[in-house]
Amino acid sequence: MNETSDRDVLERLAAPELRGNPYPLLRWLRENEPVHRTEAGFFLISRHADVQWALSRTGDALVVPDREEMARQFPAAGDHAAIGTALEIFGAMLRPGYAALRRMMSRDLARSRVARVGESILVKGAQLIDGMAERLHDGEAVDFHQEVSRPLTLAVFAELFGIDEVERDCVATDVLATACALEAVSTEALEAADAASERVESYFRLLIADRRRSPRDDLMTALVAAHDEDVDRRGDRLILGLLWVLWLTGFDSSAAGLDRGMQAILDHPDQLHWLRGDDQQAAAFVEEVLRYDSVILLTPIPRIAARDIEFGDRMLPAGAMARMVIAAANRDPSVFPDPDRFDPSRDNRPTLSMGYGPYYCNGAALVRAEMSIVLTMIHDRFPDLVAAGEPVWTEAIGTANGIRGLDRFPIRMGGTR
Repeated sequence: MNETSDRDVLERLAAPELRGNPYPLLRWLRENEPVHRTEAGFFLISRHADVQWALSRTGDALVVPDREEMARQFPAAGDHAAIGTALEIFGAMLRPGYAALRRMMSRDLARSRVARVGESILVKGAQLIDGMAERLHDGEAVDFHQEVSRPLTLAVFAELFGIDEVERDCVATDVLATACALEAVSTEALEAADAASERVESYFRLLIADRRRSPRDDLMTALVAAHDEDVDRRGDRLILGLLWVLWLTGFDSSAAGLDRGMQAILDHPDQLHWLRGDDQQAAAFVEEVLRYDSVILLTPIPRIAARDIEFGDRMLPAGAMARMVIAAANRDPSVFPDPDRFDPSRDNRPTLSMGYGPYYCNGAALVRAEMSIVLTMIHDRFPDLVAAGEPVWTEAIGTANGIRGLDRFPIRMGGTR
């Protein structure tokens, strides 16, 4: 049966019944239309080998769209600040200095800074878990996403940048509202995104100026210092572009990772011995969570084919815009035997959950640290958790930032009602 005969693939992926389990459709796509042209005009690449190749050849065979190309895709950009912000981000990403800033940040996040926030993850995780313990023991349902995943990851992420507690929720809300501009279907939604974009842009500029005047021991200061020393500043567009990308994909992906980990705890009790072992075993559990139920549905940054590209017997024509379906690639049986089985003992080195090549996720080490620490902690504290209802998925399917996220995730203690 042709899975796309009645509705477009993107429309089907947005259907409520597929938000939690898109994998049958993604399997059909990978096996039947591995280079699929959507009704929106861009292509979806879904086989593992093709996705990995495309990610590794970004900047060569495939390029990030420039401002002019994005303006053609979004002709309303001239009238809306939020879409204009998206175009500025893409423009900044094409300049050489952006890559240098990104490499510096990746090194910083992958080493000492993540090690230093490990204690913060432990402390904040324990506080949040303590906050719901009494209700769980009394038989009540609690919302894991709203009470643990989101507040923990947002607090840790904001702490890295030195953003005050009273401001972090507003910044996070406005960043996500701005991302929705690229999917907005009403004037009201676009106007709300415009206002959010202007608030965030103003706040980021104030942060940059503050760190120039008064450096601190945070990631914002490190970014500003590296930018000012080694990069042509040009009105701070480079650093602003990087900040937007970080906040569009940062804490939200970490929260989704924790939610996926909790779902794995509920769905695979026979594998929980991995969380009762050493750090290496917990890390293996986390890697399988990230492969088995991908946080990233498809790449948020599109690529444009610089020439005709053959993917096996399929062709991506020159000038076409493509996005890689990470969730489909991570269940490709040519790389992961029996891919629909949750198995932390498998070799997950080929997993593409954190990207590949020049756009490998800057915060990969942070996501893994948060998941390993918090999932181990909560399983040790509450070994018999069960679902207290169906998770509530976000309305968007992840075309703005690529993330499959939850709004609600009710859990309770086993044996209670």
